[in-house]
Amino acid sequence: MTNFTDFAPDTMSELMKAIKSDLSEEFSGWWGANKSAVSGAIRTVSQSAFETQKSLLKGDIEEELADIALQSQKAALRQVLRHTKLMSLILLQALVNAIFKRIGWALLNKTGVNFFPELVTP
Repeated sequence: MTNFTDFAPDTMSELMKAIKSDLSEEFSGWWGANKSAVSGAIRTVSQSAFETQKSLLKGDIEEELADIALQSQKAALRQVLRHTKLMSLILLQALVNAIFKRIGWALLNKTGVNFFPELVTP
């Protein structure tokens, strides 16, 4: 965990570097939490499409059944992406919080004024 109590940048460049590091940590956490769901959904859709194609070519299924299978996979992928969209909104809020937490600590440590008490708790 980052020790913010000593963070008091003297330049905008130092502040930006710290913010970029915080954002990188937040995004890495998001990708770690969502990577398997997104990858798994894409793998499942790809496999289903390939199997449907093979079955159609061999004449094992009719077009109507293939359509139902593909539409079901489309709906399942859409549901995963909706969840990912929600998680993305949560990520965006976390990124905003990370930026202003860092800025808040910098201001508090330099000026003694806490502009973001909901994010900066000395």
